[in-house]
Amino acid sequence: MTTLRISDVKRDSHSWSPSSATDKTNG
Repeated sequence: MTTLRISDVKRDSHSWSPSSATDKTNG
């Protein structure tokens, strides 16, 4: 799930934390 994109992260922001989301987008 490290291939999630900004759109996906924002859409699934309810299950992803701001820090986690940023970390995922970074790699």
